[in-house]
Amino acid sequence: MSALSLHSVSKVFRGLPAVRDFNLDVERGEFVVLLGPSGCGKTTTLRLIAGLERPTTGTICLGGKDVAGLPPRSRNIGMVFQNYALFPNMTVGENIAFGLRQRRAQRRAIEARVGELLKLVRLSDRRDCYCSELSGGEQQRVALARALSFSPQVLLMDEPFSALDLKLRESMQIELRQIQLSLQTTTILVTHDQKEAMTLADRIVVMADGSVQQSGSPDELYHSPANRFVANFIGRSNILAGKIIAPCPGGYRVALAQDVTIEVACANTRNVGTRIELVLRPENVNVFVGNVPSGAIAIPGVVDQRRFLGNVVYYFVRLPWDQTLLVERAGATAPIELGARVSVSWFPASATVFEAFDH
Repeated sequence: MSALSLHSVSKVFRGLPAVRDFNLDVERGEFVVLLGPSGCGKTTTLRLIAGLERPTTGTICLGGKDVAGLPPRSRNIGMVFQNYALFPNMTVGENIAFGLRQRRAQRRAIEARVGELLKLVRLSDRRDCYCSELSGGEQQRVALARALSFSPQVLLMDEPFSALDLKLRESMQIELRQIQLSLQTTTILVTHDQKEAMTLADRIVVMADGSVQQSGSPDELYHSPANRFVANFIGRSNILAGKIIAPCPGGYRVALAQDVTIEVACANTRNVGTRIELVLRPENVNVFVGNVPSGAIAIPGVVDQRRFLGNVVYYFVRLPWDQTLLVERAGATAPIELGARVSVSWFPASATVFEAFDH
């Protein structure tokens, strides 16, 4: 039995759908991230699970029990809000104990649980401090400990690291994942940050316009995106538009702009004349001043920009029809000068093909 199941869940506000026919089964101990741009419905979905909103249609089951009609207090769910929502008039220990006191746990059990969680989030020496005396990262850990205090069936987190600076955010991501793995807490986190999603998730659910675009592991979504939106949202992508002009062994011959033709590997049956989009990851594209490897596709271009980031270098290569292609190379490779005439190259099997209307 799944820890959490959403079946055909929709939510409509004043005639406008915020969530459309949402289906999801979350296994016990799984870390699922709802990922998508602002307004895609991910926070509304989280609020539906929490009981802060009621679905227009569909069922929400927690441990096999339909909870769609139950208020938040009747669901065994912990939640960490974007602004932490800590009580300023309570100490760290009192904040963590709040949920247990609400559930009328015994005093000795409360003391033991608070001590256990303070140790888990490395705040044992801050027990008697007030939240105003804590750093942003410490407040985040208090909010997490409070949400975990009563051992919820599911932990929900809404953009929990958005207020933190980059280094602290990355550090807290690692801490959260370690805590989640140690407790095996079923967790659903909402974010628009694809790097955060890739770092934390066992499974990512990519959303757009209230609908699920694809659900899968970070590896699956990156290497086998279901459509153009997912390919563009997860990682960096180059997208070349073209039209199939003839079949060839293992795929098709495709015309790009300015009568440039290339071979595309594709197992799916498509008709001559079909407009397609070719998705290329920057690390699968290379740039050469001389000859390209045998069997590789090559298109001429000019290096417009070079961005050195230490371990990698990004080259921005302008193609004959003024489209710019992003190329990622190892930082240790010999640099190529700006303005150099080059060939951008990739192997046919490294590209992903979608029909042009598949957005």
